[in-house]
Amino acid sequence: MFYSHLALHSFSQILSLGEPIVTVSAKDGDRIAPHNATRYSLRSDQSSARFFMIDEVTGVISLKQSLLDGTDERYEVLGCVG
Repeated sequence: MFYSHLALHSFSQILSLGEPIVTVSAKDGDRIAPHNATRYSLRSDQSSARFFMIDEVTGVISLKQSLLDGTDERYEVLGCVG
């Protein structure tokens, strides 16, 4: 079983590269491996994809490029489970 919710997060533009921003999580109801494994990925627009990355095992979303390099004030990133 998977649960999902929409969350909005605000953070400083001067975060350090690699610094965790938020962690997404999911729980699979299957009890037997490999059917209970979860892998995370990001779905985002091209602009957001430049700046954010996700650890496919832990679900930690972090900064991969300085936000000071961008011109947008707002980025939309969707954490996905597969």
